[in-house]
Amino acid sequence: MCSIDTFCQFFKCLYRGFEQPLLLAGDSGGGEGCSKLIDDFSTLSLKLWVQVRAHVGAMILQSLGTRGTIGDNMDFEKWLKRKGLATGTAMSYAMSMKYYFREYKWTFADACEWKENEMRRVKPATVNIRIHAINRYAEYTKTRWRLKPIKVQQQQFVESQLTMSQYEKLLGCLLEDGEYRWWAAIKILACTGVRISEFLQIKREDLRVGYVDVCGKGTKFRRIWFGSRLRQEVLSTYKEDGFILPYNQGVIRKRLHAFAKRYGIPKAPMHPHEFRAFYARNVYERCKDLKFLQDLLGHADIKTTVRYLRKTSKGISRRISKIVTW
Repeated sequence: MCSIDTFCQFFKCLYRGFEQPLLLAGDSGGGEGCSKLIDDFSTLSLKLWVQVRAHVGAMILQSLGTRGTIGDNMDFEKWLKRKGLATGTAMSYAMSMKYYFREYKWTFADACEWKENEMRRVKPATVNIRIHAINRYAEYTKTRWRLKPIKVQQQQFVESQLTMSQYEKLLGCLLEDGEYRWWAAIKILACTGVRISEFLQIKREDLRVGYVDVCGKGTKFRRIWFGSRLRQEVLSTYKEDGFILPYNQGVIRKRLHAFAKRYGIPKAPMHPHEFRAFYARNVYERCKDLKFLQDLLGHADIKTTVRYLRKTSKGISRRISKIVTW
């Protein structure tokens, strides 16, 4: 019979992915009891093995405060995708947990300490995103405790927006520099309102058809429409078939920031999602149909659509000054 310490060590190795037979030092029976234990577990079916690893892994994390490993992080990201989360969200949550485990153990006390430190270090909205990651990881490891998100009042304004003049300047400069691929990418982002994860699925050939069905947020398929002017301009200017941008999201963000610096455009609004908000504002100004805009953006809740129509703080100030004259 193996000792309790040896039993815990074995299960700790089991959770971390060591699936080779192990003889653990310190066994009171000279290793025979532990060897028998391992031999017994080797006869389990694959389905039972997975169940044992998941349930016992949660127990080990809870009782021993084990730090997460790279393998755990990759499995967690795969699990999030199977749950229907978008690829970008799954990557973000996995990265949050990677940074968490650099300094903290998987205990409720450490998680509360982490939350207090994060509240002093970053914005409340960012803290809440990371809290969601913590709670998802708790669900993944079958841990009972959860962290409460911070209550944040929704701002009725944004600090910066991409203006039409900045958009036109960007397109003009890209054409002058012969950056036809990036010109086509910016044009499609601003004239379709696609999410960046959806945009990466679009090929030049799709513009000939006039629409494309893409896998959107939450693994839901939706249709993206290309206007006649967009189709004509992109097909006549950009000649390479295949994916418009064969890069990952990180590369696209870095290039947009580089273009902002090169062409003298503010860096703040130069990120992929701002072109989606730019599209929403301009479509609504022309049609004033909120339900139609909701369908175009693929939002399940119309409240999400309304958030895309917020004014800048300067714009609100000018409007108040114009209205309140008494």
